[in-house]
Amino acid sequence: MHNHPHVFVISDTHFGETNIIKYFNRPFASAQEMDETMQKRWNSVVRPQDIVIHCGDFCDGKGKHALTNIIKYRRQLNGRIGLILGNHDNERLNYRDKGGFQFVYPYYKKFGQILFCHCLEWAPPSLAKNAAIIYYGHVHNKDMYDKDEWLPIRIVNVSAELLDYTPMDITADLPLETYNSIISEVI
Repeated sequence: MHNHPHVFVISDTHFGETNIIKYFNRPFASAQEMDETMQKRWNSVVRPQDIVIHCGDFCDGKGKHALTNIIKYRRQLNGRIGLILGNHDNERLNYRDKGGFQFVYPYYKKFGQILFCHCLEWAPPSLAKNAAIIYYGHVHNKDMYDKDEWLPIRIVNVSAELLDYTPMDITADLPLETYNSIISEVI
């Protein structure tokens, strides 16, 4: 499986957003330092053939230069990236064709028994209760969900702050059917 694509997940990178540093106590002096660190860490683990499912809030998607920023940050990162839109992502922008993302879904997407969502509350209960694993973000390092209440479902906060600003390889957690479903989505 060494040459096969690996599947990674991350959320809430907020590339280029200065305010996010103070709001969530990020250990960076500037947005530029944050962006360079995240890009370096991303590219150190993600190969060009790998897949990254980004669970929302990629960068500031609301400003007048939003699409330019999205294109700029996307081009700096290895892998084939799919985006689950978050509240900082502008759903009116063309992330797929112009931004270079492999797929874009508003707020959640289920592959097999694995649910990817930006905010846990935004996932339909019917999808969430039938999931084996839910990967989510939105709450950054202020995670307030009682994981025991969700059992037997495994819920995993993949906000950048909790992953040391590095996408997490989830390939080993994916049943073959789910892995194949994700691969077929990006090819």
